[in-house]
Amino acid sequence: MSKDDLTKDFVLGLGVDTFSPANTVKKNSSILNLCGSKFPWSETRPGTSLHSTLPGSGTVHGLFVFGHPKSAVTPVLVAGRGGITYVHAGDSWAAVSGGGSKSTSAYWDAVNFGSSLIITNGFNVPFDVHVDATYHSVPYSTAPVGPFIVADTNRIFIAAAFLLSWCMINIPTDWASTGVDGAGSQTLAQDTDKPMMALSDYGGIMVHREDSIAEMIGLPNSSNVAILEVPTSFGCIAQHSLVRHREKQYFWGREGIAEVQVGLTPSIISQPVQYWVDLVNQDATDRICGHLVNDRELWMAIPTGVSTVPDTILVYDTLLGEWYVYEGIWHPISFIHFNHKDYMLSSDGKVYELNSGVTDDGTAIAWELVTAALENQGEMKFKRVILGPDAGHFNFQYSPSVDEDDWSTAVAVTDDSHRLKISLPPTSADLGYGDYFRMKLSGTGVVSIRGATLRYRVRSING
Repeated sequence: MSKDDLTKDFVLGLGVDTFSPANTVKKNSSILNLCGSKFPWSETRPGTSLHSTLPGSGTVHGLFVFGHPKSAVTPVLVAGRGGITYVHAGDSWAAVSGGGSKSTSAYWDAVNFGSSLIITNGFNVPFDVHVDATYHSVPYSTAPVGPFIVADTNRIFIAAAFLLSWCMINIPTDWASTGVDGAGSQTLAQDTDKPMMALSDYGGIMVHREDSIAEMIGLPNSSNVAILEVPTSFGCIAQHSLVRHREKQYFWGREGIAEVQVGLTPSIISQPVQYWVDLVNQDATDRICGHLVNDRELWMAIPTGVSTVPDTILVYDTLLGEWYVYEGIWHPISFIHFNHKDYMLSSDGKVYELNSGVTDDGTAIAWELVTAALENQGEMKFKRVILGPDAGHFNFQYSPSVDEDDWSTAVAVTDDSHRLKISLPPTSADLGYGDYFRMKLSGTGVVSIRGATLRYRVRSING
């Protein structure tokens, strides 16, 4: 090499960006089950622990919280399975009597209003869960059938196809009374054949269709009530993907995860995880569900490939602006926040507590990090990777290509020794004059990746 050759250091970055071009060193092309909660380190994501299992069998309908700390109702967990409503008010699940006939296959939507949790499924009339001496349920026989439900301060709203309906003021069981304070409905403009796909109360009553968002303007039953479209070419297509975080709302649109603020046009923010967005099963987008964890992380559970239930979670760290990808033993149907903890209901009827322990209910967490391809303009020699204590089992591999499956193993650690620094001799990852360099760190168990340095020489133009 010429004496003008330069020596540079590659520094490992956080997060993932599948749009990263070669020579991008601050993002990674793949990151699985690692997070940045201890910035600037990457570490294994927190584990999950089994809270309980729903009784019975059949389709799992959803998980909800009945009541809230400021109401007269002590908050309890409510779930549905096989057409049966269950309440977890003590140490176990118990069936709730009443409520009328229910579909055994539908997914549920629910909202707290007054002293009841009101549930709808799109196949049967809504029903509630309430408590006096015991927990029981009553069907709302005059209410419309619809899959989506929200509430403002004094009314319930139900959406179905092109019709938005609301109850009498402060009386969620009355959908027949007329007058200014009575029940009513409004039909959406049908200049498009796209029905309502979601309903939210963010900044007002908002109705979402695949290609639009509209807002209810004016008071229900007033002469000037109308549903007017806001400037956008897409809306939410998965009711349970709607997540609010401070002044923003997130949701799943036809092109991925969107972010919106009141009065502004939504925008897609999930380009860094586009690889996984493109894997979504388009026949199961209504199963996508979202949640805010630790008042910081947006979780969006998606079904990929041929899966009809979510099997992958895209995680957006709203504080750092970084993206991560989680996989595990579960298939989320819904998430809730309850008693200062976060929970998830899986499609097999199991309820898991999130951010609990360092394993997934006893199963060690497998993790992986693959860097973006660094263009090799000269001789590359790997210098070192620094891991935290309890690194567990891990492999360090390298590749001379941008995206081929051509990994060579430089180091494989199979003991559980506590280690802080792994220094590799330069010759163990010497790729000479290859075109590119990628490295992969992978393993199982607890790890914190505190840094990785790759030293390489850049040939001069005359080299």
